[in-house]
Amino acid sequence: MGTGFLLNKPGYIATASHVVGRGGEPVAIVLNDADGIDDYQLAVVTQLRYVPAEIVGFDPIHDLAVLYAPELARYFNPTLVISGSDHIGVGHDVVSFGFPQFANGRKVLTRFDAKIGAKIYLPSPAGNVKYLVLNTLARPGQSGAPVFRAGTNELVAVLSGAYQPPNLGMSIMIAGADLSAMSQTTHIVSAEYLQGMY
Repeated sequence: MGTGFLLNKPGYIATASHVVGRGGEPVAIVLNDADGIDDYQLAVVTQLRYVPAEIVGFDPIHDLAVLYAPELARYFNPTLVISGSDHIGVGHDVVSFGFPQFANGRKVLTRFDAKIGAKIYLPSPAGNVKYLVLNTLARPGQSGAPVFRAGTNELVAVLSGAYQPPNLGMSIMIAGADLSAMSQTTHIVSAEYLQGMY
């Protein structure tokens, strides 16, 4: 489970690749019930409205996926500008929207404001990948969320997940929570990698 967002082509949605897996399993897009972020939302999920989708772009190196849902073809985000992370710096404000408690049965679209804490490369078999570090802790339902430069329609990144330090065989568990996994930092991958995926 994670968050997806409309791209600037009808019926196309982006998310993190780890949200949808490598294929073989059916993929569905759960629809939001609220008309806008300022509306009251029913916190407890009693029923879900969803549409089937197919994976049309899958990039595990950059943790990105693009889905197509024919039933959503009348919806798209014509004002979305995919810029990437090159033109934003440390300390700049960003805004994200996601569903942080969806795995716990709460479908609440939530706004998150954060600052860019660092610009980093993470090594991969295909070379270094551009990531940014946010000074906030993400929850699993936020994976795939769009990250915008504050006050604009400029998509700078897609939320990948909370930083998970390597497990060195030591951890502290309190009430089922692994305190070593509660780093106050989140990785977001540059949105430029979405170009050409749809």
